[in-house]
Amino acid sequence: MKSNDATSRPWWVDENKTTPNWEYKIKSQEGRHIATLNKYLLGKKSNAELIIRAVNSHEALVESLKDLLIHFKAEAESHGCMEARNRRRFQEAEQALALAEGK
Repeated sequence: MKSNDATSRPWWVDENKTTPNWEYKIKSQEGRHIATLNKYLLGKKSNAELIIRAVNSHEALVESLKDLLIHFKAEAESHGCMEARNRRRFQEAEQALALAEGK
């Protein structure tokens, strides 16, 4: 799934401790239910918050890494600094970027 096909962001955590299972509901910008974490299933608030941070920052991180790769790869090539170590680092960053983009 492409990130622009996903539920609109930002996502947020709706905390409900009135139930016996303590629920942390992940909701969309419009308040639509996305997922529920309870104390028996990954039920730490920190897990819900981590999911929220990862989803809400995903597109900005991907775009930033793309820009950095373009800039630093061009700089390394223009200064003759594309030895194997740098080439490997660029490949690793490109692989991470492809993974984040679902390619």
